[in-house]
Amino acid sequence: MTKFSIIDHQHKSARLRTALVKLGFKHTSSRDSDIYFHNCDYRINDYWDEIHKAKSNGARIVIFSHAAPVTLSYDGGTYSASDDVDLYLAQSPGQKEIMQRFGYPHRIEVIGWHYCDIKPFKPVDKVRSILLAPGHPACESDKCLLHNDAQDKTFHGCAYQHANKKVYKILRGMDCRLAVRFARDLGKTGLKMDKGVQYQKTDYLLESAVKAIEKVDMVVSNNCTFASLAIALGKPVVMYGQEISRQLNANKEIVPYQHWGLYKGYLRYPYEIFEVSDPQALIEYAGKNEAVEWRERFIGDPLDTDKLFECMNDL
Repeated sequence: MTKFSIIDHQHKSARLRTALVKLGFKHTSSRDSDIYFHNCDYRINDYWDEIHKAKSNGARIVIFSHAAPVTLSYDGGTYSASDDVDLYLAQSPGQKEIMQRFGYPHRIEVIGWHYCDIKPFKPVDKVRSILLAPGHPACESDKCLLHNDAQDKTFHGCAYQHANKKVYKILRGMDCRLAVRFARDLGKTGLKMDKGVQYQKTDYLLESAVKAIEKVDMVVSNNCTFASLAIALGKPVVMYGQEISRQLNANKEIVPYQHWGLYKGYLRYPYEIFEVSDPQALIEYAGKNEAVEWRERFIGDPLDTDKLFECMNDL
């Protein structure tokens, strides 16, 4: 029986693990396995070392999605993909398309969406509650991706602080209940506690994110995993800050995405609150009208276990 081990990052691998076991593969917590699954193959933390050790022990290396709709950290030389990877499992056709456009070097197969259930779009006549998920720091130190240097508003970190403040001001002016779901430190997002607003500190687990999404009429977020979860669950979504096209590399240097022009239009979600003169009208419109093409492109179909089995046998 083929043995596999898999990283359980924020429970993003849970459905993959369950599907693999049902397909006849044996799950083991040992790194000494036939197939080793990881959610990141770029050079950060000890990921490369973990992957290389498994490869040296004879395992085939499979990467599953770290984030949705797509992880852009590979682009711009920010983080290089490991040479040890045999296969990348994308959740959607759009994810694969963008990775190919920026030159991801390994084989990519689309196996379907496995982060949560996929539900039909649920329109709302009037948006009475909004959950704002502001852009957040990528590590505990505010020097990593969010800091107070406002010299360059296109830089990922201070750009998101600026964008978070701007969208929060817009939403506070609307006649609806507002909740803010933040990561690590609210202050590092550029926001602060405000009367009449509910605050949720995330535990990063998919299950709690799903529960929070299902309690509101609409989600407002940057183009990230949380927004993708909401779209998959059939919730109306409005995005902001989609023009941000730089980030920090491993050396804490500001770098642009090198192939941004090849995929920014393809990635763009149609309901962008910073691009309209009447945000309230956009909220009302998005509440009633699904972004069908974007959903088909970046959510797509549920996990296809036949395709997953085929991919494992082709390693």
